[in-house]
Order: sequence, then C-alpha cells, then structure tokens
Amino acid sequence: MQTLRLRGIKRYVSGGRTYWYFRPTGERLPDEPHARAMRVLEIQKERERFKLTGKAVYAPGSFDDLCDAYLRSDDYGSLALTTRGDYRERIDWLRQRFGALQVSGIDREFVVALRDKLAAKPRAADWMLQVLRRLLYFALDRPSRYGLQYNPAARFKRAWRPSASSNRPWTPAEVAAMTKVPGPIATAVMLGAHLGQREGDVLRLTWAQFDGEAVTLRQSKTGEQLVVPAHPELVAYLERLPRIELGTIVVGARGRPLTGNGFRTLFQRQRAAAGVSGITFHGLRHTAAQALAEAGCSEAEIRAVLGHRTSQMASHYTRRADQARLAGAAVERLVGLSKKNKTGAKMSKTPRKTV
Repeated sequence: MQTLRLRGIKRYVSGGRTYWYFRPTGERLPDEPHARAMRVLEIQKERERFKLTGKAVYAPGSFDDLCDAYLRSDDYGSLALTTRGDYRERIDWLRQRFGALQVSGIDREFVVALRDKLAAKPRAADWMLQVLRRLLYFALDRPSRYGLQYNPAARFKRAWRPSASSNRPWTPAEVAAMTKVPGPIATAVMLGAHLGQREGDVLRLTWAQFDGEAVTLRQSKTGEQLVVPAHPELVAYLERLPRIELGTIVVGARGRPLTGNGFRTLFQRQRAAAGVSGITFHGLRHTAAQALAEAGCSEAEIRAVLGHRTSQMASHYTRRADQARLAGAAVERLVGLSKKNKTGAKMSKTPRKTV
C-alpha cells in the first residue's frame, strides 16, 4: 500500500486533545485522517489555481465563497473603517473553521453549537453571531447560489449584558490621576473628557483639525461631521504641547501615531500605575455627556457635541441630571419646612409675659 505524505500539516496538543492545522494558511483540519488528507489536497489545489490565475477559487455555495463575495460587496464596503476591521477579524476566524462547509448546510443547531462553544466569552459570542447573522442575510438574498431558505442566526438573545459599572463616567479624581503624568494617555484623556469623542476618533485627531478654538472631525462610526468648541482647560493644555502640523495630536514616545492596540496597552499600564480601577476610555464619553447635562444643556445640545443621531442616549443623561436637580430641590424644601416647624415649636413653648 502506497503512503501519501502531505507537507504543511501541523500537530498541536492542548488540554490533552490533539488539533491539526495546515501551516501555510492556519486553517484547522478535520480530526479524521482521511478527511484531513482530503482537505489538505483541496487547499493545495486552490493554492495552485491562485498561482495560475491570481484569484482564489472557492467551491460555489461554500462558506468561503460567501465570505469572499461579502468582503467584495458594497454592504461590507459601506461600513465604517473600524467596523470593517472588526468584521474582517471575525470573518477570518469563522472561515478558518468552516470555510469548506456549504452554506445551505448551516442550520439553527449549528449556530447554537457555535454560541455554546463561545459561552465562556459572552461578548465574543455576541460579536461572532452578529457577523454570522449579517453574512447569512447576505446569502439569503442570493438563494440560487447559496440555497438558504431562512437565517438560522436571527433572533438570538444577547449573551452579554453590560453591568451598571460598564463604561461608567469618570470621577474628577480619576481624570486627575490619569492626566498627572504627561504623555499620550494624559493627552488622550484630556481630549476624551472635554470633546466626548470615541477612542478611535481621538487617536486620529490631527493638529490641522484644531484651529485654537474648536476641533473639526468626522466620526468614523456614524460619519457625522462635527465642529466641537474646545473648553478653555483643553485649549490651555494643547497650547503647551509640541506639535507637528500634519501629525496627530496623540503620539507615542517616538512622535508617531499610536495604533489602537498600542494605545490600549499604554492605557492599561498607566491605569495600574495610577491605582485606578473600573474605568474605560469610552467612559470619558459618558463623563462629557454627564457634565453637559448637569450644566443644564438640552438633549439637542448634547447630541450636537457627542454626535448622537437619536435623542435616546442624550435623554438618558438629561433625565438623570433633572432627577438629581429635582431631588435636591425637594430635599431643600423638606429641610426648610423642618426648620420652620422647629422654629414654630420653640415659639409656642416660650411663656407669654403677663402685664
């Protein structure tokens, strides 16, 4: 019997279990030897076709075929830059495991098994199901190619529920602790606290977008064009910084822009060094919104600063600020009434002088 030797297969043992991968592509291979060998041969044929044509060839109706079509579509291209990056990361994860699977074979049981597999990481499970749901809706609109009759990833309850402390507003003491040490984190925190913008938009801000009085930007998530006047404290802080006219405001030690991962690593280090816990950079967006609401700003004014498309989030902060003001006024009235009653009681106990 002739033995077929296939190159590029990697064996990996974890937790007492053996996993197989095709080294050149990183794709996980089936556990069964014959199925593993057949998949390697298929991948090698695909790679040979790619060398000849310069274009990857996938089996029609396969999950690989679906992912490739979606990534070339306007549906994907219309997403914000950061969202496309998030989607691409999860699409790559899915296709490495299920690329050869026919889309018509994906059913509710398959999706439930995927969710259960990621149950230990509920946010990751929600993200993965969101991306898979979008892919399958794309396939549902092309029934002749993918043969899908319904979207098995639709109508799933979210596995992750944010706690009350998730992305909470920062306290003034926490802002002071994180801006005490000069550097990129302090600069980003000042921008986030006073402008109320998302992390990615803050990191992309350039000196050309700041005219000394206001910051002009287009939000990457919503596409909203904003002009946000800078608070005097922020203006004074920025005027003390060295600037590269065409460079970003937040820069690393070498004067270069920071990547998202690089910034988050520095943020975590400085947070630990400052002895602060329970804060996220996104919480600064809530800090700004809360400060605006407590200053008496309307929902429309808060939306104009933060770039919210609807009044739902803005109304959350105005309601909370109104509740605090009304509760304070109510207690003041109660205290005033108590003082009045005590004064009246004292006066009633005072004996009248007889003439």
